[in-house]
Amino acid sequence: MLDRAEAGGGCLRNLGPHGFDMFLYLTGEEAHVTSAQVSRRAHERAVEDYASVMLRSASGILGTIEVGNGFPRDGTDGEWKIAGRDAILTMKDGILKLATAAGDETFPGTDVIAPYFSAVRDALDRWQEGAKPPIGVHDCARAVRLIDQAYERAGAVA
Repeated sequence: MLDRAEAGGGCLRNLGPHGFDMFLYLTGEEAHVTSAQVSRRAHERAVEDYASVMLRSASGILGTIEVGNGFPRDGTDGEWKIAGRDAILTMKDGILKLATAAGDETFPGTDVIAPYFSAVRDALDRWQEGAKPPIGVHDCARAVRLIDQAYERAGAVA
């Protein structure tokens, strides 16, 4: 993931699509990049090993996508967070936490890898049935356009 010839870019190109796609899906709106920064300092390679991107949806919903290749061992320190007026929903290490003014509720989850395999299985099942994929080419292109905008805003080459 740190060789442009093999991976097509750094962490923004390879990990970023998940966050951009989720933002577009959850908002149900088009979006644009308002700011972005990338760094190559951790691994000192030709591609970025860290990226932070700020987004704004058509109606003004804000989002931040942060990705990196800096975790010091196999695995991830990934976290998903959705903040609204009355609650914050966080998913980290397979645990879902809902924080409200009344307190926190925690919902134990499954292995964080399990959703990936479920998504791949669903896509393959749909393909075998001749059905449309859950995420189409148009969805992927929308996420890639945002990534391209982020590289441009950051003054970086993918």
